Amino acid sequence: MTFRFGPFLLGLVALFSFGPAAFARAGTSDTGTAYEWLFHQYLSDGAGGFSGPALVDSGSQTDGLLSEEVTLGLGGGPHAELFSSEGATEIWGFARSPSSGGAEDDPIGSRAELRVTQIFRKDASDATLRFTIPQSELGVFHGFGPENEGFSGILVHVVEAGDFFAFFEQATLSGVGGAWSFDDSGELPFEITQGGLDESSVTFAFSEPYVRDIDLSSLVPGQEFAVQYRVIADALDTVQSKSNIRVFGRDPGDEGDGVTFEFTGLTPIPAPEPGAALLLFAGAAVLWAIGHGRGA
Repeated sequence: MTFRFGPFLLGLVALFSFGPAAFARAGTSDTGTAYEWLFHQYLSDGAGGFSGPALVDSGSQTDGLLSEEVTLGLGGGPHAELFSSEGATEIWGFARSPSSGGAEDDPIGSRAELRVTQIFRKDASDATLRFTIPQSELGVFHGFGPENEGFSGILVHVVEAGDFFAFFEQATLSGVGGAWSFDDSGELPFEITQGGLDESSVTFAFSEPYVRDIDLSSLVPGQEFAVQYRVIADALDTVQSKSNIRVFGRDPGDEGDGVTFEFTGLTPIPAPEPGAALLLFAGAAVLWAIGHGRGA
């Protein structure tokens, strides 16, 4: 069985007859897939620094089509987008830095976050759950201008299953033109696809899709457990002079190329309302705060 999420999701899941097997789809009226989306902004302090992130918009829903975006500052947006089709055939999101001049209280950065939660029942002792991240990308350009605190692009993929982290990966691209720094755990197959760390621009993207199996051996048949997929993209530019940074949790050339989950021996059942579902993932919030801490 297969279902698709884009980055920014877990897309699921009702069952319908499809030959001898069943195919998992999301977004139908009886799926019970819970979505929560959040947009934040970073504000200039007028002296080359910033404050934030500060929440500017959020919402939640169960099932259906999700399409949200936010434009910050002087316009020219959107600066952050989140999307999930009703069949979960594509789900994704991205963030880019707005161009606002850098005066005090100007928005100079954005964050997009989508959380998708589904409850499963393990029916078979040899049940399997696998996810694939086809593509992600971080890109930045700095032609000239003051360095200030520079640029920061952060992309996080998180998968939780039951009471354990199945996957947590944070990739960070930061610095200024000609002196870029890229850091991640090395688990995702990022490589430089354009420019260079010592050039005015650089882009990192996958060399190949990333595939990961989630170990369900500790769960017994009949046990119910929650799975949450979360994507968080940050793009912050304090320079604000002939510059930009963009962070994609998908292939920027293909909006439909999102994260895919495949499973056997599991039955998806309705999740609790989004707010309640997220209480199951307090640990992720703590880990995120540790790994993503930045001055306010």
